[in-house]
Amino acid sequence: MNDRRHRDVVLDGAGLERRDARRTLYFTDAYLPYMASAAFFGALLTLGFLAFMLNVIQTFGIKTIVGLFMPAEVEG
Repeated sequence: MNDRRHRDVVLDGAGLERRDARRTLYFTDAYLPYMASAAFFGALLTLGFLAFMLNVIQTFGIKTIVGLFMPAEVEG
């Protein structure tokens, strides 16, 4: 049994060649505007999230935020 047939049998022949093409970075000019805009807006989203987290931390403080995830102390 050759490798390709074995791989298709093991993975149930789900069209591996076509699915792999969708996860490829293309360095030709065809998709460059889309990749550049995706990188730009991804960086913008990251900066927005970091600004939001900085605002939350400055508003409530680290101790309060961490205290939300710690179990409450029971007096008794």
